Amino acid sequence: MNEINNIKKIIQSSNNILITSHENPDCDALGSTLALGMGLMSVGKNVDLYNNNRTPDHLKFLPEWKKVINDIDSLKDNYESIFLLDSADDIRPGIKFHEYMKTAKYKYKIVIDHHNINLDDHELVWVDIESASTGVMIYKILKSMGIKITKNISTLIYSTIVGDTGSFRYSNTNSESLKIASELVEYGAEPEFVSQAIYENESLKKINLIARALNTLEIDETKKIASVYIDNDMYSETGTSREDTEGIINIPRKINGVSVAMLLRQENKNNETQPSWKISLRSKFDVDVSAIARKYGGGGHVKASGLTMDGELKIVKNDLLETIKEVI
Repeated sequence: MNEINNIKKIIQSSNNILITSHENPDCDALGSTLALGMGLMSVGKNVDLYNNNRTPDHLKFLPEWKKVINDIDSLKDNYESIFLLDSADDIRPGIKFHEYMKTAKYKYKIVIDHHNINLDDHELVWVDIESASTGVMIYKILKSMGIKITKNISTLIYSTIVGDTGSFRYSNTNSESLKIASELVEYGAEPEFVSQAIYENESLKKINLIARALNTLEIDETKKIASVYIDNDMYSETGTSREDTEGIINIPRKINGVSVAMLLRQENKNNETQPSWKISLRSKFDVDVSAIARKYGGGGHVKASGLTMDGELKIVKNDLLETIKEVI
């Protein structure tokens, strides 16, 4: 592919490289960052890995997670290449990174993503919406460069696939992802270890948060839309944080007959004038939730998307419900 060849040439001509992904990282974002970073370090590149947020506890099973920098001031003033993984632009890694990019000196900015995104022509972009994860795309780059796929790298990339396909249950599971997963097991990835780390490693406080969230469960009159919410009071009562909401959206999605599940998560402090909500949408069957998210300035996949809205919970929720009904 031309994109891979172009990326290879850029890497080969670069000594100092920065790799980042979106803030509040998930398994694909962090796993991809680490996999590319470990691979390039193994061939002598000077690589910095950055994320606006500290590594969530549930992702600390990922090899070498401590190599990720969270302090924007620790980054260099210039790099030959800056990679944005699983991110459409330099705002997704956070406002601090966006401001950093205004003054940073670099030759190339490379976007690698598997979401359906639109970017300016001047960006060097590789988007492959058929890839099960961004990690799959990183695997292709490393393989094309002849970089050794170590046990740690195989674990990182395998984890991106398991995380983004819901352990091979979602519609983005395809023959390529299954084939690559098999290859990664040959390289040393351990499916049981990864599955337990992702799906069977919850803290008691998160279970208590889940219980409170499920108490808010509502199903609309059509029986096709299920919603739950988490507000600041729930975080305080359970001693949890926003990172503990990972995966909760999949519970209402499991309900028989539900086409779209919605999780509204309060993002700001109680003393601010208007609540801000980070909203996750998940769908089954043939409902395209990315179309819903884009209407509100969000985006994502056909069956997994997100957006942000400000306003009182009831108003925000009713607005979304009406839009979802129109799409269904």
